[in-house]
Amino acid sequence: MPETSTEAKLLAFIKDPAQTPDKAVWFDLNHLTANNQLKVSDQTQLNNIAIILAAYPNIKLKIREYSDNTADPENNKIASKTSAQEVMNALINRGISQNRLTAEDYDETQPISSDDTLEEGIKNRRVALRVTEK
Repeated sequence: MPETSTEAKLLAFIKDPAQTPDKAVWFDLNHLTANNQLKVSDQTQLNNIAIILAAYPNIKLKIREYSDNTADPENNKIASKTSAQEVMNALINRGISQNRLTAEDYDETQPISSDDTLEEGIKNRRVALRVTEK
């Protein structure tokens, strides 16, 4: 794994005894496609995360999906929840116990960019992980 990858940062956080679960520490994953299907790069990243979780069985994660505001708010909420659940299911399918994972949506309520252009809106469509228990 490259040192700057999400997986490497997650692993460093887990291995560092000085780091404790913190509601402000999130690890951004690759973006999902518009139809909530995981891309090949997402599959590789999720494989790596599953390997890390298998090696550290006490770790619990929260999976959060965000969206942009370019669609109907109710549709954004549904799509956001579906994406978070898709990531959770992908980890479960890789052998990670469901009781170690929580999925939630934050639809368009916490943007990191404006939605004025397609490129800016894409930045808001993201999945992030947070360690909730070490």
